[in-house]
Amino acid sequence: MKRDSQMATFQKRKKRNGNNRQLSLSLNSTQTNRPWSDLLEELMEVIMGKLLFTDQVCFRSVCERWRSLRRVKPAKQIPWLLIWHEKSFASCKLYDPVYKKTLIIDNTCLKDFPYSGAVICTSKEGWLLISFENISTTSFVLYSPFTNEMIQFPPCDHTRKDFCTTTSMFSSPPSSPDCIIFIKLRSLKNGSILIKTCRPGEKSWIPRSFSSGRLFLDSNIGVYMDGLFYCINNYNGSLGIFNVALQTWSVHEIPSTLSEKYNICHRRLVEYGGELLSVPYHNPERTVKLDRTQMSWVQFDALGDRVMFISQSTALVSDSAPKRGMKNRVYTFSYEKPKYFSFKSHTTYYDYCTYKAITTKDCGMGPMCDNKHCNMTWIEPTA
Repeated sequence: MKRDSQMATFQKRKKRNGNNRQLSLSLNSTQTNRPWSDLLEELMEVIMGKLLFTDQVCFRSVCERWRSLRRVKPAKQIPWLLIWHEKSFASCKLYDPVYKKTLIIDNTCLKDFPYSGAVICTSKEGWLLISFENISTTSFVLYSPFTNEMIQFPPCDHTRKDFCTTTSMFSSPPSSPDCIIFIKLRSLKNGSILIKTCRPGEKSWIPRSFSSGRLFLDSNIGVYMDGLFYCINNYNGSLGIFNVALQTWSVHEIPSTLSEKYNICHRRLVEYGGELLSVPYHNPERTVKLDRTQMSWVQFDALGDRVMFISQSTALVSDSAPKRGMKNRVYTFSYEKPKYFSFKSHTTYYDYCTYKAITTKDCGMGPMCDNKHCNMTWIEPTA
């Protein structure tokens, strides 16, 4: 009797274990056969946010569903190098310094715009601000080569015979609610200042006129920070500040305690961790920083773990150097080739590694640089 009871218990356990094993095999079979394309969108967006832009392109090419996912900001990396064709906006090249690959963009949405009279004003978070000037009007567009998108703004009705455009910049990408274009002009008749602003979707520019007590010779690159547009006077280092909310313009005289060798023109304003730097394009070792407590320009000695990129149209600081050797450097151009200044050695070198593959000779598109504009610039990759 006892033996029969034990045998019955054994048979029940065997049957239950067999059922569990079949269920486990069934689950494993289901999980094994489940396609990768069925991953939750939230999980895929988290993964994409950890990938560089080039990796995101490969990720989207896996299947149609992944290609249809919404755009996710890629992981940070050092800027790419952008070169426009020397005679038109129909095509451009983008060079990825991490994977050493060149991306060719053909048939851009700017292909019908005139190349003559066009100026790349500035670059920010993957977008370019480009102006197209003729005798009677000036038009502005925001363009992203990474998505081949363009946002047009209404034409400005100022003429070249009356006004000279001194600074053009924008606050943030078009997807941001605080995106605004800032244009500063100087009257050729009386030296007064005309500032125009416009947001995406608006039908006209908002003009504001201000008298100018002293000549304000802008650098063509300014900074937007905390609702303020900053411009630097290359004549004496003073700062011009436009308050977007209050629509006011003020000029602040900024003394310098440094020697005469720091009084260099062609400076660019750069935001550095909430600080303002003034960087000479051709002589970055004489970079100065605004001391807000004393309101004076003071010597700046090092970038630490960051790297700076300066061009005729762009000034930015990156904290995404892929290797230690790139840190504490300022990258610029010389004779259309990338070079860098090292704060550590206080020496300038041509770049034969990171950006070597897209010089004038290699890219097949002869970059044209002069005092007014340049079709070679740095740009941050973004989706």
